[in-house]
Amino acid sequence: MYWKKNRELRILIPHNKIHKVLLEHVLANKNKRSKKRRKAWIRYEREHSLTAVHLDWHTSKINGKELCVVLEDSSRCILAGNEYDAVTAENSINLVQEVLDCFGEIRRIEQVITDHANQFYANKTDKNGERNSKFPLFLEENNIKHIKSRVKHPQTNGEIEKWYDTYEKYRFQFENFDKFVNW
Repeated sequence: MYWKKNRELRILIPHNKIHKVLLEHVLANKNKRSKKRRKAWIRYEREHSLTAVHLDWHTSKINGKELCVVLEDSSRCILAGNEYDAVTAENSINLVQEVLDCFGEIRRIEQVITDHANQFYANKTDKNGERNSKFPLFLEENNIKHIKSRVKHPQTNGEIEKWYDTYEKYRFQFENFDKFVNW
């Protein structure tokens, strides 16, 4: 009768609230397993600089330009980047090549972490079942491993997504992209 009356009044009480009240009145017991972390939390980052870089494209809300940066995984430093009129594989290749030219003597990039976007990965196959795309071929020629994030899982490139958030907040304060990156 009580539940029926509440249902008619459309009062919904969450299970957690009911359990909390029952705990306060010592009418329920705490579940010991629900309080502890089942799997150890591991911060995913590289130990050495230039072992891995993140690459991603973003459309600016400020000026409508397409933005791509190469973010170093260990130091979270922007190694290369620019604002473009179009998203292309050539622009992505040029950015990675710029990093190789500038920092190749110090250490070669071992891995590039990207999403499954068209400029990084050929989503369609040809008649032979092969995926032809310029970016993976460029990485292969330079002995760089291409790590693709899971589909619909932006957390893999979370560092660069956070950088784009900072870009959107503060970019308008600077004359050009280079001054913003230096800041």
